[in-house]
Amino acid sequence: AILDVVVNLQFSLIEKLWQTFWRYSPSTPTDGTTITESSNLSEIESRLPKAKLITLCKHESILKWMCNCDHGMYQALVEILIPDVLRPIPSKLNAD
Repeated sequence: AILDVVVNLQFSLIEKLWQTFWRYSPSTPTDGTTITESSNLSEIESRLPKAKLITLCKHESILKWMCNCDHGMYQALVEILIPDVLRPIPSKLNAD
């Protein structure tokens, strides 16, 4: 979902996606909207309750796996956002 919003240049949605993933919900939303619909949050909780997610996140092997996943995702974002502008110029374009 993060890659999708970046590809579609919907950067304002990234924060909401992270908050949904980590099940963060501010006590009073600043813009008058909620982060997720309650039915969506209920579905997430039924799959993996927040307490179990927190317990999983304390295990070293899970932390390493999350780090590797984050690195892969951020590398993909970099490749999307920053094209290979430093590649060599073809000789046909560089000739006088």
